Amino acid sequence: MEIFKRVPEFDFMEKKNIATALSCAVILIGIISIMIHGGLKYGIDFEGGTLVQLKFKNPPIIEEVRDGLRSIDLGDSTIQEFGSKNHILVRVERSEEKLEEIGTKVKNSLIEKYQAENIVVERVEMVGPKVGKDLREKAILSIVYAIIGIVIYISWRFEFQYAIAAIIALIHD
Repeated sequence: MEIFKRVPEFDFMEKKNIATALSCAVILIGIISIMIHGGLKYGIDFEGGTLVQLKFKNPPIIEEVRDGLRSIDLGDSTIQEFGSKNHILVRVERSEEKLEEIGTKVKNSLIEKYQAENIVVERVEMVGPKVGKDLREKAILSIVYAIIGIVIYISWRFEFQYAIAAIIALIHD
């Protein structure tokens, strides 16, 4: 049974220089973008800090939430929508306060603009800086071990140069 009457023939190797140049350009743009924006942005799990998830009865305006939180001086914090339009995530980089206190402070600072019954603190999570650093180091080590395992297996099963090509492709992707 024939699926195609005429099988198209493409000479992919003829276009390899264009593909290589395009791939290198995209990688270079990505690296420059990371450097311009101040490096990689790690989550709370890897950096340490506190996360407060709020649920509002009606969708809040993020600028109003940001203005309300300025009064409690959370330091370097990020506010963003999470999931639906009614959920807000507040990420605080460092905090010496207890979890319950942070959640209560955040809620109380927003009561002026939104009624108390319209705001629910769904969760408050904290990761210490030491735990975040330890987790980041272990993640990097696990990546290194995985790469070593891939190189050993592909070298044993096929050839070493295929292993190097596989790692380059993995890093590229």
